[in-house]
Amino acid sequence: MNNLGAFRAARREFESRVVAVSASQTTLPTPCDDWDVHTLIDHIIAGDIFAARVLGGATMAEAVEGLIGADAVGDDPLASVRAAADAVDVAFSAKGAMERLVHHPVGDIPGSRFLDFRTMDYAGHAWDLARATDQDETLDPRLVASLLSRIDVYTDMLGGSEHFGGGSSGGDAASAQLWLLDAMGRRPRDQPTDSIHASASS
Repeated sequence: MNNLGAFRAARREFESRVVAVSASQTTLPTPCDDWDVHTLIDHIIAGDIFAARVLGGATMAEAVEGLIGADAVGDDPLASVRAAADAVDVAFSAKGAMERLVHHPVGDIPGSRFLDFRTMDYAGHAWDLARATDQDETLDPRLVASLLSRIDVYTDMLGGSEHFGGGSSGGDAASAQLWLLDAMGRRPRDQPTDSIHASASS
């Protein structure tokens, strides 16, 4: 699975959880500190709006304009998620997008790395949303394998961030998904969740 294929698989995972969220569940807490379900969905949408803007050549300041403190979810969360993700898909599919340097809070990075950030954000928050709303937490194993094949590149960055955990969720016998979740600071139901934090990859 290439980078773009992994992004599309991750957004499918997230969207499939959004579909099942009822209006009464939008205020439920999530594994992300101080975020409820609505805030988590808004984070994904805002991250995609930011991504589409910087891929279009905007500076970071221009890309965040109007996003901080705003509500991007609207009356139809699924439609808003899909519209924002479609725009990002188009932007990353453009010729040269993977090689283009883009402005990001971690510094100027190639589009391919930025796409990995968006994919990890979608995958991690699909799991967060599933846990918050008591849905199936199982992620597409092909997506998990694809992200694990590239996760070593980001291990130092993830471990050094306040937003990701570095514990051990199952040792050598852990499933591929548990290894991936562990790298992103998530824990299975029978493990402590104190190190779970909101993703900083958008």
